Amino acid sequence: MAQSPFLIKNGTGRAVRRGFADKIVVLDRARRRGIAVPDALILGDEAWRFAQHHELILWRDAAILPRNVEEFITALGIFHGMTELASRVAVRPLFVRDSEHEIQQPTMISKLRVDRRDPQALATAICAVWAAAAPLSPAVRRDVLLMTMVDAQHAGIAVSEPAFEDDMVNFTAGSGEQL
Repeated sequence: MAQSPFLIKNGTGRAVRRGFADKIVVLDRARRRGIAVPDALILGDEAWRFAQHHELILWRDAAILPRNVEEFITALGIFHGMTELASRVAVRPLFVRDSEHEIQQPTMISKLRVDRRDPQALATAICAVWAAAAPLSPAVRRDVLLMTMVDAQHAGIAVSEPAFEDDMVNFTAGSGEQL
């Protein structure tokens, strides 16, 4: 089975060298140090550029869609490394600006509980995450995290800003879609 040039396994130390977003670098380091981190792959920005160049995707209104699902999956080699992931994955953006600062934009979306064995569902989820970056500069890296889905008992978001004395934490039962 050939290895996809677009997929990077989390926990190999390659996240730092490739210039990925800080959050995946932290997960990569944690996994290498033996901390329990779900299995994950990073679909590199090169996949986005390849898909555009080879016309594997098309724009329809504000959405990006795979032109042909089988060609999209095969050309990017997405299934080659995904067998080690659980059947349900989270598809999340790892977008980074040229200056290597992560993008903090409320329009970024994640697709949860995507069946990695379903080519249509997987291709559509990846394209939806890419589409969220449409209004951003072309200089933005559009890396995508493909991570084994862990159904959480509780989820939360912590916000800390230097200009404010107090931090803010929101939490909820479940995996946090309502946050």
